[in-house]
Amino acid sequence: TGTAVLTTNASGGASFTNLQLSGLVGSYTLSFASAGLTGATSNAIALGAGAASQLTVTTQPSASATNGIVLAQQPVVQLRDAGGNDVASAAVNVVATLTGAPAGVTLGGTTTIATGGTGASSFTNLSLTGLIGSYTLTFTSTGLSTAVSGTIALQAGPGVSLTANSPQTQSGRVGISATTLPSVKLVDASGNPVAGATVTFAGTAGGGTVTGGSQLTDALGVATVGGWTLGKRVITNTMTATSGALPVLSFDASPVFTPSRVTAGAAHACAISIDGVPYCWGSNSIGALGDSSFTQRLTPVAVKTALLFTSITGGQSHSCGITGAGAASCWGANNKGQLGVNNTSTQIAPVSVSAPGAIGSPVAFSTIELGFDHSCGVSTGLSFYCWGGNSNGQLGSGGTSTGSRTTPLLVNSGFSQVSAGVTYSCGVRSTTSVGNCWGINGFGQLGDSSKSQRTTATVVKGNLTFAEIVVSQTHSCGRTTGGLVYCWGANINGRIGQDTLTLTNNESLVPLQVAGLSGVAQMVVGGGHSCARTNGGQVFCWGLNDGGQLGDNTLSNRQAPVAVVMPGGVSSFTSIAAGSAFTCGVANTNAIYCWGDGANGQLANGSTSDQLVPGLITDP
Repeated sequence: TGTAVLTTNASGGASFTNLQLSGLVGSYTLSFASAGLTGATSNAIALGAGAASQLTVTTQPSASATNGIVLAQQPVVQLRDAGGNDVASAAVNVVATLTGAPAGVTLGGTTTIATGGTGASSFTNLSLTGLIGSYTLTFTSTGLSTAVSGTIALQAGPGVSLTANSPQTQSGRVGISATTLPSVKLVDASGNPVAGATVTFAGTAGGGTVTGGSQLTDALGVATVGGWTLGKRVITNTMTATSGALPVLSFDASPVFTPSRVTAGAAHACAISIDGVPYCWGSNSIGALGDSSFTQRLTPVAVKTALLFTSITGGQSHSCGITGAGAASCWGANNKGQLGVNNTSTQIAPVSVSAPGAIGSPVAFSTIELGFDHSCGVSTGLSFYCWGGNSNGQLGSGGTSTGSRTTPLLVNSGFSQVSAGVTYSCGVRSTTSVGNCWGINGFGQLGDSSKSQRTTATVVKGNLTFAEIVVSQTHSCGRTTGGLVYCWGANINGRIGQDTLTLTNNESLVPLQVAGLSGVAQMVVGGGHSCARTNGGQVFCWGLNDGGQLGDNTLSNRQAPVAVVMPGGVSSFTSIAAGSAFTCGVANTNAIYCWGDGANGQLANGSTSDQLVPGLITDP
């Protein structure tokens, strides 16, 4: 540059005054020319670097960085002159700063580095800390133009905090999936979500099952367990979540006991949850509770089995349950083979009922009903089986025996319902709905207008069609297909719902209608009392009331039905059961209430006191 064209002076000379070279350093020559004349060339001119005027990033920092971690590749910044030539000038300070970063994002390390002998500043320990994002560095030095680095993608650092991303406590039903699956969030020291980290979920209490226990955190740092099915017992279920060496997180679920059915034996009761888990309470001197002990229980305890039952039934001192596949298991007293397990040994936990004659395939039962020392059941094919004691022909097999039948005996076919009492039984024919009874008949409890013992099914008199017949010690009751109630047998204390002064011998050998009842959906009978549940869920009881088993807040015996006092907050009962001198029911609130004699803990309220009105049982 400069004035490159001159006119010769009077002596023929041209004296250039302001020529200069700019650009890359190197060796150059000048050429001089004039029209018509031979040209001339100068000597070589060595062009050196000029004064530093700008900064240039010669080594870019890492394109990606980890939060709080020193950049794997550190930047190098060079002094250059206006022509882009490196300027070897030492001791010039170069400062690195973040370009327009939001609050909370910082540049760490030594940010001011002096140039070395080559004019380069080599940074050694720069790092970025803060929210993930894309950032650049700006390099400045006094009097020089600045330089800007390439983009650095800041990524999350190592996880330092594992927190719950879902409630850590919840409730749910036993045996089903937890309502809310446990979920966690992993963040680094700046609160950035950490993706791709392994979180391990494990069940540590309660017996539940975990699926998908190993999960990777997503882009939001969140990991959720694949599945969590709560255990089959009403105890707290706990799941833990771990990631590396971080503190363990715990999630608790409290299963709620939600019963679907309650049954009563002589002095014990059992229930199953809506998920099929069995519980029992009360007298246990012969193992009727099935908890592998002979200990009386004042509150419900879980039956020692992994089986889930769709129905459960209590007898004098034994109990049975049926699975959804119709497989029956029984436990408790077995002196007459009433458990049907091919022996007469007491069983303190459920044992599968044997196949008939202990050979072939076990029976698939739809219902089983238990008496004093015998049991009867209806198969899914409507065949009728009985087993246990037969001293009075209660098995219906055509004879009596002082021995015992330890496996189910096929008695008859075409029965839809059966009930077993103290040495007698009754059932309903599936095609005609006609009632049949057999066994002991000293009080006319067979309803065939006699007191004769019967060893085979005998028709109940009265031309009635029954939906069900239930039996006890000395009296029987039936619910007709039209929802009316008839009872027969002994009327002691008014247990068949009749005036005790009008009946001969205070008994009836044929069914008599219980006045004042209609629209009945369920009948149950205890040792000396009877109860009916209407379609609307109201419960009426009559008969003996020495322990408050009628639930009318008195101890007065009743010859006619009286309404059971409805507990506060309860509008109806969905099922009821009667023991020897107590009664229980499942309310519309999915809770069990019991009332009457509590001497053996059969009211499940933690005491042995009687109760004159329905009282809420203690949950397992």
